[in-house]
Amino acid sequence: MVIPLDGSLGYMRELMDLLGRNQCISITGELTGKQSVPADFFEWQESYATGAPALAYKMKAALLPCCVVRDGELRYRLVIQAPICVEESSVHGSSIDRHEFTRQAVQEFAKRVEEQVCAHPADWDRWDDPDIQGRLQQPADSGAHRWRKGAA
Repeated sequence: MVIPLDGSLGYMRELMDLLGRNQCISITGELTGKQSVPADFFEWQESYATGAPALAYKMKAALLPCCVVRDGELRYRLVIQAPICVEESSVHGSSIDRHEFTRQAVQEFAKRVEEQVCAHPADWDRWDDPDIQGRLQQPADSGAHRWRKGAA
């Protein structure tokens, strides 16, 4: 399913039906959406869409971040990470509200994206993004090594 850019929400019923039947859905999280929240990302703030965590909260569904890692020439691997757990979020008991759950989940997601970029900088597809380039001190091809863990 492709989420329409016209602002209509007709697709939400289908997503909720799928989750209600305990099926998996995939929503790209590393984008800015109509509703976004800021999260720490390296040395700056990035805005991330709130749709996936808000839907997970509403449907009491797990958030499983995933990414594709290049293992070699024409060899890729899908990595499905452990669920994002939000502090003090007994979602079933609703101990925190949807907005706080979403904010914490987005921050944890941004942390995991950052970890993936550090572990596999060549796999990140945003080095050429003008917003990212404007935040880096060096061009992506010479500065990518700065983001590896332990690099000075």
